[in-house]
Amino acid sequence: MSYVISTGNEASLDVCDYLEHVIDDAYTTCICLLLETIRNPRRFLELSRKATRSGKPVIAIKLGRSEAARAAALAHTGAFAGADEATTTLFEEAGVLRASCLDEAIDQCSLFCLIPKKRWLRGGRIAVFTVGGGLAGLISDLAIDAEVSLPALPSQVVDVVTPEIPSTIRLQNPFDIPGAYLTERPAIAHNYVRACAERPEYDAIVLLRSMPGPKSLDYLSNIRDVPDAFNKPIFVCAPIDSGMEEYKRTFIDNSDFTLITGLRRLMVGMRAAICFLKAYERLSRQVARERKCKPLSPSRKSDLQSNINQSQRILDHESTYSLLQSFLLRVVHQKIVLTPSEAVEFAKQIGFPVVAKIVNSEAAIHKTELRAIRTGITRPEQLTAAIEDLSRLIKEQGLTEKGRVLPI
Repeated sequence: MSYVISTGNEASLDVCDYLEHVIDDAYTTCICLLLETIRNPRRFLELSRKATRSGKPVIAIKLGRSEAARAAALAHTGAFAGADEATTTLFEEAGVLRASCLDEAIDQCSLFCLIPKKRWLRGGRIAVFTVGGGLAGLISDLAIDAEVSLPALPSQVVDVVTPEIPSTIRLQNPFDIPGAYLTERPAIAHNYVRACAERPEYDAIVLLRSMPGPKSLDYLSNIRDVPDAFNKPIFVCAPIDSGMEEYKRTFIDNSDFTLITGLRRLMVGMRAAICFLKAYERLSRQVARERKCKPLSPSRKSDLQSNINQSQRILDHESTYSLLQSFLLRVVHQKIVLTPSEAVEFAKQIGFPVVAKIVNSEAAIHKTELRAIRTGITRPEQLTAAIEDLSRLIKEQGLTEKGRVLPI
């Protein structure tokens, strides 16, 4: 743990000031917050996004989900907790992972702190090896809430493992065997782990069994190199939190495996890692889009200034579209088309269903008054008919506008 910081009543410095510091701190891997209020939501949003994009998860417990909690926060530090719906939206936009209590927050932090960054989860597809069918069923159920999947074993894994197991044991994922077989034939576990680690179908391997003593970990001695060799996390997990005895610490120090005591802790940590990965990818794509956005061209700026000078109350569609893009606001893919074939070609690029509409109609502010919008278009022939229909409408109404195709 690099820092434990109490912000007190935040009379001079607030949580954002400390957050800004630890984001750039080389000794901080993961940031955990206990919040009564967020005094500067805009700054908190910007900093949390920065942390996520830089690969540092932010995990937060936000008090105030109930009326009683909001009253307690106000009495404690004078903090206004605010509506919980607003907090949820802010966290989603910022990529912040939310925890309901301290135990859950610690569990969410666990994988980020225990695994080298180069082996952080890249997805939620796992292969599981257990000793006992009950544990196989248990982890299969918990995987649902953790947003983890258990892909079927590919033929390459089956071919490697099958020669080592008796015909009475079913080879599947999760793969469970009796403890006696593991003692007599540790090669079963060795082959399974190596074969699954090699496969692109899996992002991590979980070895689930009780650990009553040092010998319970002996079967892993010949595969300690696998996590680093294949750059994937391999979790050695006890089904319940039985403490961290000295032999477990020794095992951790002498191998690349990640040892977790408690199956629930592992699944909470995996869900947090997967949610962080999604947030990281989403915000990275957003940065890429922002870099592609271009400022308003001189001609477009001139058109906008002309509209302002003339006190024009409504901007045309093209000016509005350019203005939104210049402020990095997301807009749907769209294109002005002149012919049905041009519309169909563009629709195939962006994907059906789409909407066809007449743009910049000065005859009516709301295009529905002119029947100038066609929705629910799912096939090329429907789009062709819609563009032809809109073209007839343009002539009937004496308009000079084109058709525009947008995705729904």
